[in-house]
Amino acid sequence: MEGLSYELYPFNIACKLIEPGGVQTNFWGRSLDMTKGVVDSPYGQNAANYLAQMTVPASENRVQPEMVAQVIYQAATDGKRKWRYPVAAADFIKYRRSMSDEEWIDTMMKNYMGEGQSTNKQ
Repeated sequence: MEGLSYELYPFNIACKLIEPGGVQTNFWGRSLDMTKGVVDSPYGQNAANYLAQMTVPASENRVQPEMVAQVIYQAATDGKRKWRYPVAAADFIKYRRSMSDEEWIDTMMKNYMGEGQSTNKQ
């Protein structure tokens, strides 16, 4: 996004990044139909673990879509040369920045794939 911003700036086109964090929608519930056939693939167990976590009812920490829409409107109309517009993700961003990339990957693997550590260490 940053590189694109530099390329478009001479044409008076601004690039803006909306960072909503978790949004209170039924995305995962209605998207499960797209996963048919995955269960029997080599990725099946990982997909099953991930989908089990993602279909848990949304937490109270997720923002309403209307709040995201307000921030999008603000970004589109504020006339500022500002790139990032976090919505309600401040706590999440702080949590993410509290650990290294490797620690983050391990955490995600544990939370969403049911594994204690990343299986792709290099």
